[in-house]
Amino acid sequence: MGALKATKSAKGRERTPPLPRQMVLQHPRGTSETEPYPELENPAAFRQWFEREGYVVVRRAVPATLCDSGVKTFCREVLPDRLGFFERHASGRYERHVLTETGFMKYPIMNLQDMSEKKYTDFRSKGLDVLTQPRIQKAVQLICGEAGRLVHSMYFDGNQTTWAHRDGHYIDAGEAGQMIGIWVAAEDIHPEAGRFFVLPRSHLMKVPGESGDPNSDEYKACMADFVRHGPLDCLSPVLRQGDMLMWN
Repeated sequence: MGALKATKSAKGRERTPPLPRQMVLQHPRGTSETEPYPELENPAAFRQWFEREGYVVVRRAVPATLCDSGVKTFCREVLPDRLGFFERHASGRYERHVLTETGFMKYPIMNLQDMSEKKYTDFRSKGLDVLTQPRIQKAVQLICGEAGRLVHSMYFDGNQTTWAHRDGHYIDAGEAGQMIGIWVAAEDIHPEAGRFFVLPRSHLMKVPGESGDPNSDEYKACMADFVRHGPLDCLSPVLRQGDMLMWN
């Protein structure tokens, strides 16, 4: 099982840059605006879609009430803590909060499962409840053929606006390409909040930066050019509260 990435809506937030392509699709090319993604109740079609496209969206994977509860516990236990140190994705170190101009936590927290059970009791518990919901477990089981194992988790409040990248260049299974990422929308995701985007079928081909430093300026420029001008569609699915995006 991969990463929990939760983002708040764009209410009161500074505008973020648009996705790096002139045409960004909300639905896979060749499908209508009706929901194209196979349901979990059709396991063969669900697995086939994921293996072919490299991603899939599961609607209502997490109950809205649990998402609301998780966000509230974050706002109560974590966001106001100005003295606490949290493991950060950007640096890999334990650091205090850096807030945006509108008061959101700028950098995501890493590994909720490692947070103090005493100090952040409800937030840690709610976060793990989200990650271990039955529909998430079922989806991972269908793809992997066995129960998933949580390796890494994150919680987003503000938008860090990361560059275009392939996650496998930073973290992956022992056998490359076998790790699955999971992104859960804790709230309805407004387009101006910086929505998650994927390039369907990119898992079946080599992309720029397969070798070299994935943090270098050259890598970032190559990947941005590949997203803007490459042969694949750039897809940013509409994600509402409780929806989950799984990707290879």
